[in-house]
Amino acid sequence: MLVNAFVEREQGPVSTISIARLVQRSLSIIILVLFKLNSIVGCILLLVMVGIGALAVISRFVLHASISWSEEANTYLFVWLTSLGAAVALHLGIHPGIDGLVRRFPGWLQGIAFILGKIVTIAFGTVLLFYGTNLIMLMGDETGAAIDLPMSYAYAAVPYAGFCFIVISLASLVAPEAVPKSKADETALP
Repeated sequence: MLVNAFVEREQGPVSTISIARLVQRSLSIIILVLFKLNSIVGCILLLVMVGIGALAVISRFVLHASISWSEEANTYLFVWLTSLGAAVALHLGIHPGIDGLVRRFPGWLQGIAFILGKIVTIAFGTVLLFYGTNLIMLMGDETGAAIDLPMSYAYAAVPYAGFCFIVISLASLVAPEAVPKSKADETALP
């Protein structure tokens, strides 16, 4: 209702085209923000991981005292880095894929394969989101062995990745200009 009132006030009667443009523009902005956020946070996590690893090596070999929490911290950070990297790779269309068979399809069948691939990705993201959220609830207040942080912080990367997969795949279907095309997508789109 609020969107309809806004569109109607600004442009006259509401049309399905104006609503579609609003949805496409909104998805484009969300995708851009997700991409930049995931990229920046991923770079920061990688730098922190390198710093912790370097600190652990220096501590062990120079100071002859090991840091008890360094391996566990890097493991948690790596889980998040992997999830963020998977979302960035999906956004850029650089996930590995087998497109040799699809390229041999006629154009209309390539389009169907493209849509089917996005639907499968949305289904996979939904599984990650649902079961990742259940895993967080199951972990409750359980903490790590060396770091006194709830395990749910580390496991939160799983549903976050699922959320990103769903949003990016939906955007590539609804607002294709928001997501760069991979080489496989360029041949699959009619």
